[in-house]
Amino acid sequence: FFFQAEDGIRDVERSRGLGDVYKRQQMSSSQIAQIASVCNRYPAVEMAITVLNEQGTHAGEPAVINVDLSRELENDLVPPAHAPFYPQEKEEYWWVVIGNPEQNKLLAIKRMIIPRKANAKLSFVVNDPGTYNLKAYLVCDSYIGVDQEEEIKLNVSPQVTAEAEKQTPMEQI
Repeated sequence: FFFQAEDGIRDVERSRGLGDVYKRQQMSSSQIAQIASVCNRYPAVEMAITVLNEQGTHAGEPAVINVDLSRELENDLVPPAHAPFYPQEKEEYWWVVIGNPEQNKLLAIKRMIIPRKANAKLSFVVNDPGTYNLKAYLVCDSYIGVDQEEEIKLNVSPQVTAEAEKQTPMEQI
């Protein structure tokens, strides 16, 4: 009976952490320090999505999606990506994408660098009223395994006409 550890090492006893694995690999202290440095650079980004005009999104008008991003950094500087075979120092870029997978459409996209906190407001026009199941994607161009996706439900009301705006609430009854 073997235990499968998060670090991929199979053993008869539970892994007690990465340090234990590295000791069994017989690595030098400089190799362990290099691995620790790369692991500390690996980005852990949190994404929060809000629809800014959710109550007032009408057909033919812009829908605005607010994307708040945050991450932990040792200091306020975003370290370069670990890319030892890249010909120069590689900056870590992120793409925030709003799409409609049901219609296979890209609605909005923005490229950015994420320091401790970042914010992106993406807007697009939805022409037809209805309920849309959209997705927000966060894609990194430098690391594998950090991409994220989150569902967005967008309710779009019929377009407000000029005459409907002129009517008073009593006239609408």
